[in-house]
Amino acid sequence: MNTPVAAALRFSLIFLVSAVAYADSAQWNLNPTSGDWNTTANWTPTTVPNGPADTATFALSNTTDVSISEDTEVSSITFTSAATNAYVVTATQFTLTISGVGIINNSGTTQHFVANGGEAVNGEFGSIRFANTATAGSSTTFTNNHGTNGFFGGITLFSDTSTAGSATFINENGTVGGDQNPGETDFFDNSTAGNGTFINNGSIISNIVNSGRTGFGDSSTAGNATITNNGAGASNTYGGFTNFVQTSSAGNATCNNNAGTVAGAFGSFMEFQGSATAASGTLIAHGATIGGAGGGQIFFSADSTGGTSRIEVFGNGSLDISGRNAPGVTIGSIEGEGNVFLGGNNLSVGSNNFSTTFSGVITNGGFGPLLIKIDPGTKTYSDDSNVIQDAFKVYQSAVFQDGGVGGSLTKIGRGTLVLSGDNTYTGNTTVENGVLEVDGSISSNTFVNREGTLTGSGTVNGNITNRGGRISPGGAIGVPGVLTVGGNYTTWASQIAAGTLSIQIGGANLGQVSVLDVQGDANLGGFLDPVLVNGFVPQIGQSFTFLNYASFTGFLRIRKPIFDHGRKRWLLTYNPTSVVLTVIGSGRR
Repeated sequence: MNTPVAAALRFSLIFLVSAVAYADSAQWNLNPTSGDWNTTANWTPTTVPNGPADTATFALSNTTDVSISEDTEVSSITFTSAATNAYVVTATQFTLTISGVGIINNSGTTQHFVANGGEAVNGEFGSIRFANTATAGSSTTFTNNHGTNGFFGGITLFSDTSTAGSATFINENGTVGGDQNPGETDFFDNSTAGNGTFINNGSIISNIVNSGRTGFGDSSTAGNATITNNGAGASNTYGGFTNFVQTSSAGNATCNNNAGTVAGAFGSFMEFQGSATAASGTLIAHGATIGGAGGGQIFFSADSTGGTSRIEVFGNGSLDISGRNAPGVTIGSIEGEGNVFLGGNNLSVGSNNFSTTFSGVITNGGFGPLLIKIDPGTKTYSDDSNVIQDAFKVYQSAVFQDGGVGGSLTKIGRGTLVLSGDNTYTGNTTVENGVLEVDGSISSNTFVNREGTLTGSGTVNGNITNRGGRISPGGAIGVPGVLTVGGNYTTWASQIAAGTLSIQIGGANLGQVSVLDVQGDANLGGFLDPVLVNGFVPQIGQSFTFLNYASFTGFLRIRKPIFDHGRKRWLLTYNPTSVVLTVIGSGRR
């Protein structure tokens, strides 16, 4: 491959030959047998390495600025143990392609590569490209600078099965008014971000359209990378972003989406589009510490999936699935105190079996179909990433009801999800597996299936239907509490799928007995499971009110009516507005 980057490298290496000879009494030499470059003193080069089998070798030199002057391709670039002065290899207007082994850094010093954006003269941008199985190596830093006056920024690109290794990539924002294109790093084919570190910087001058970006396409993966999208640093400007499209994957990466740093500055964001997946990634949306600044954002749209991802949202940071095609998204876990926008979609939480607490708000609304909304008046959309941040500006000030209504929540997996905030989504809540603990409030009708448990000391403002699962007011074992039902309570009475109401009893005083407080009607069936906790053993004649209602039908069956070594029995008494559990003698001796 003979690309614009290669030519620039060629010029620099030729320049470096004479510079090194002058500065260090050494010269660049070509080994006529291996074709490798080195800095021994007994062979003067007549050509520069420029072929898929060539290796460029850097050793000690006081001349360390290298820039290419035509498209150049090499199999590998090696920094020997003697290269203790850091080099800076720069691609401006041309392309450096590394298509074989990749970069080998044995110098003990971080080596630097720079891709500059297009300038006003000819608009050509610099790029550094890794192909085949090449690696960016370790202790290497790649800086992709912005373009000028609307020209493309510098790019580092990975294709085939190449890897970012353990390198660091900095994608810069625009720094001159009117710049349209940032620096970026892109992955295609089956390439991977490996263990790389990626920093996408937000704009720092007002009205700059684009900020640093990392993109994943085709079947590429973020691997075990650490990605940081930085928020904007000036008002009415944009944060860095990362997007996954087609069938790409976040792998096991950790991605931090930081907030804006001044009032009016937008936060950074990441989006999953097409059939991309968050896989097992850790996705974090941070809240702003400055009033008026935007928080970090995480979006799912089209047919993207959440896999077993761990999602954390804080402050005014948010997760938005309103643009996802129906029925919605499954994620591993949710935690923090930020915002979750569902639109009309369902969010299934728990595929990683983690136990987490979310104290923020899950609600309807959100941005709606596709992140990139060009014209909110005509509802015209585009997938063009060059306009993402213009759309993001619209998003930041949007009325979140635009994303739709009727969002729902499903708890899956073996873990526990604690909801301690006041959630306002209006679709159903379904507990399929594990535990959903409501210590704040939810507004929806709630269904508890056979493998699920609903607990908590908060309020369910809709109806609760126990479809063979378990309702247990209060918290963990030893923590009785009152769970309030704003609507009706119904328990299936089927022998196969009978529901259970589990009541903790830890004493005779207020607050020591779990209570299901139903504001509407109680349609009783299934089982009652009294659980003695905290070492408490009730005496004959003691009574405990555990269920309140406006009216009732049906009855409960006590799962274990005899207790205390067969000496005592539970007796149920149904009053007009409550059920009382009383201790009587078992009649046994």
